[in-house]
Amino acid sequence: MPSGQTSPAIRAAGRHASRRSRHHRAFTFVEMLATVLVLSFLVGATGTFYMVYQRVSLYTRHNSQAQTDLRTAFRSMERTLRHAKQVQAAGTLGSLVGNISNNYTQVIVLVPQSTGSVLGPGTTIINGIPYIEVEYYVLNGALWYRPSTSNTSTKVIDGVVPNNVGLPNSYAPSPTGLSIGYYQTAVSTSIAGPATVLTQQIVAGPSYHNATELRITLRVRSGLASTTTDGSDVVVSSYITMRNNPWLMNAGL
Repeated sequence: MPSGQTSPAIRAAGRHASRRSRHHRAFTFVEMLATVLVLSFLVGATGTFYMVYQRVSLYTRHNSQAQTDLRTAFRSMERTLRHAKQVQAAGTLGSLVGNISNNYTQVIVLVPQSTGSVLGPGTTIINGIPYIEVEYYVLNGALWYRPSTSNTSTKVIDGVVPNNVGLPNSYAPSPTGLSIGYYQTAVSTSIAGPATVLTQQIVAGPSYHNATELRITLRVRSGLASTTTDGSDVVVSSYITMRNNPWLMNAGL
């Protein structure tokens, strides 16, 4: 074989090795591409799971806070309203003079005090028992409490939002988030049978003092978002009977 020339066998072996090298490089690229795609899918799935977890966790936390706020509000209102003697259609004592009970912003009740209470401005005596007036009202997204003996209101909770028609559980809709229904218990007598206890709603404001029972509905939102995606709305309605109402006491109800 002349000097400087390569044998056909050597050239064939070189071409075969070159084809194997190109095939090996192509196979490695496909593997890398598949690995990148799998990793991208895993990262995306992990990110989506984390976002869903964060949203669910945030909603759960807001929902729990809203329910806690509602319990605080109803604990305060029920303790006062159950102890009340009657609803005041309009305030007559102290700082509540001229304020009017209504369906959406406020309710005023007359509440007995202990016999040894120190009397002062905003109190009155009925049959030897001292009384004050108490007002619950909603203003600027908060529920407030104010006795007739004070010019200062105490905030009960924040986060009260309008209870509009179309929202989940939007019974007793209210533009302020607070809805107050006034009801009177009556007893009908019948010669043919036992007496029947009836409860009828009072719709005329001047007759609110005849109420023996109140229905309080309150909608509260925890979280600053405008939708329940990032915040949580909870609405609760409760019927509260005024146990010191003279009509109920005389009727034995």
